[in-house]
Amino acid sequence: MSSIDPHHGLSDVSIAGDPLAWPHLAPAPQLHPTTVGDFAALARRVAADPDRWRPLVRYDALTRWYSRLETGPGYEVWLLSWLPGRAAAATTTAAPPVC
Repeated sequence: MSSIDPHHGLSDVSIAGDPLAWPHLAPAPQLHPTTVGDFAALARRVAADPDRWRPLVRYDALTRWYSRLETGPGYEVWLLSWLPGRAAAATTTAAPPVC
């Protein structure tokens, strides 16, 4: 009868192999938002977490201020701000900034 020493250094990888070496076990790639609804859900998810972006907000007296919050396959999320009364330049965003 043989006994297994628990301090021998066995791990899941040493026993079963690297799961990422087997494509069918690898995590699915992150999907690209493809519809208006997907992008709206992305914007709602980011906006719903003000602790993440509120400390980053800055105002510049001369121009619009911006900071990239997130990137992913096929998208970027930016935080933009400008002073009240300042005209905002046209952007490629589908919705106004969330404040």
